[in-house]
This record gives sequence, C-alpha cells and structure tokens, in this order.
Amino acid sequence: MHPKPLSSLFLDSGGGWLNSKEGAFILFKRPSFSLFNLEGSTTVILPEGRFNTSRSPISLLEGYLDEGYIAVGYLGYEFSRFTEEGLTVSPQKEGYRFPDTYFLFYKQADVISGEIKDLKHLIATPSHKRVGLNSRDAGPGGFYSNMTDDKYVEMVLSVKEYIARGDVYQVNLSQRFTVLLNSSPISYLLDLYNVQPVPFGGYIDFGDFQLISGSMELFMRKIGRKVVTKPIKGTRKRAFTTEEDALLRAELLSSDKERAENLMIVDLMRNDLGRICQYGTVKVNGLFQVESYSTVHQLVSEVEGLLNDRIKTSDIISATFPRAR
Repeated sequence: MHPKPLSSLFLDSGGGWLNSKEGAFILFKRPSFSLFNLEGSTTVILPEGRFNTSRSPISLLEGYLDEGYIAVGYLGYEFSRFTEEGLTVSPQKEGYRFPDTYFLFYKQADVISGEIKDLKHLIATPSHKRVGLNSRDAGPGGFYSNMTDDKYVEMVLSVKEYIARGDVYQVNLSQRFTVLLNSSPISYLLDLYNVQPVPFGGYIDFGDFQLISGSMELFMRKIGRKVVTKPIKGTRKRAFTTEEDALLRAELLSSDKERAENLMIVDLMRNDLGRICQYGTVKVNGLFQVESYSTVHQLVSEVEGLLNDRIKTSDIISATFPRAR
C-alpha cells in the first residue's frame, strides 16, 4: 500500500447518499490521509509518512470524525473481528489480499456535490470506451469463477446441513468472478450507472485498487439521533411488456418465501437497533414495499429507532455490523 493521488465519487439516483429526489453526485478530491487494517494490523498513511498502531480502526475512525473529517471507505466481513468479542478470523488463504477495512479522510473543502447532469464537466475519463457490460465486451479470457460448479454444489449442501442442525438461519454463499475489462474503473462505473441507476452508486480509488458499488440497499443512515435501515430480501427481474412486468411485481409481493426471508431480516435488524436505541422507539415504518429499478423489482422494508444518549459512531458499527449476526 502506498499513497497516490486518490479520489472518490458517489452517485445517487434518488433517496441514496444525498437522500435526494433527483439524480445527484458527491465528488471527493484528494484525501488528507488514510487508514487501513490488513489481517488485524492497522496502518495510518499521512502526508509525512506512515505508522502502524495497535489501536482499533473503529477508535481511530471515530477520533478523526470528531475532528471534522469526512470518512469514505468500506468495512469487509472480516472486520467483524473488531465488533464480535471472542471472534477469530483465519488468515486469507487464496484470492486478492485486500484490507479488511480502508478509509480515506477528506476536509469539507475537498467535497463537491451537485446534479448528475453537471458531472461530466467536473471529471475526466481518459481513454473512455463504452462498456457493454456483457461477456463479449470483456478482455481476453472472459469471465471465470474462483471455484468449480462441483465445489459450489458441495458448499450449498454444507449450508443445508448447517440450517438443518439449527446452526444458522441463512448464509450468504458467494463466489468471485474475474474479468479483464477494456475500460478504466471510473468509466465502468459511469456505464454501469447508465444501465442501472441506483441510490448507492460509488467509486473509491485507493491507489493500488479501486472499489465500485452499484447497490440499491441502505445499510444504515443516521440523521440526528435517528437511525434508519432498509433491508432488501426478494428480487424479480423486470419484463419487456407492461403486463408481464406487473405480474412479476405482484408475484414478488405475494411470495410467501420472499416475505418470510424479508421478515426474518427485519426482526433481526429490530434486535440490532434495540441494542443502541431508546426502549419503545424501534419501529417498522414500511413492511414489504416494492421498489422498482431499471432491471429488477426489490422487496424492501424499513426499520428505524432513536439512539440512546451518548451512543457514538463506534457503538452503532459494533451493534449492527455485520447485519443481523
């Protein structure tokens, strides 16, 4: 890891980063400094150099926020070693060795916001080539996974055994796909957003790697003493005809399976918020609401609560991340 000119860009189709009704963006210039945690070791990178520290990245994050900096970054699932007492995380055995968490810190003067239509005047995308967002527009090698079909089936069968034993309610089973793109990361984000505008589109350049997000889901928002989460469980594709699209939307809304999974996450999030919110203030504002996007319908619910006195950012992260653990 080494410092380079870095930048971040957030895109909001409505109700996202800026909680706006129309398309908007937030553009971050060069950060003042950064911090990351890699397999339990925390490093802070300053203009004058870097240093390692034994302090928790949550503690450092909170301190810098209290100083007035704006933090932009991510928390990986392995970051739960700092939020779940007694949890140990095994060293990564394969794949890309990314930090468990990485944050860039900006001064208020280094942040610009505005409407999406004005964005092209503020950023440059050298060698921009439109991305088709499908396999035929990928570079040499196409798409490939980090596991075979047989290995994935083996993992699915293991998960079924865990559920049958009552060890887990639900598992986020995933695989990694790799593709070489004929495009810059920022160009890819803009094309992705053009195909599927989302409330939480994002691009963060950490120098050695870039992170791109195209999410519809709000994990947590804090406004004053109120916190809001909007879990999504349940998806249907959009159809080419109005009639078929309406049928798919109705099917999603009436599906017992989708409603049961959505309700399970809602109950778990109510429990998480109950750890940090005033008694009696945690409530469900909207249950089983369908939100429609360019390519999918999503089944969304909303839970909110009022924070107890003296609850800090670190307390919110510790109580809710990972979600519904």
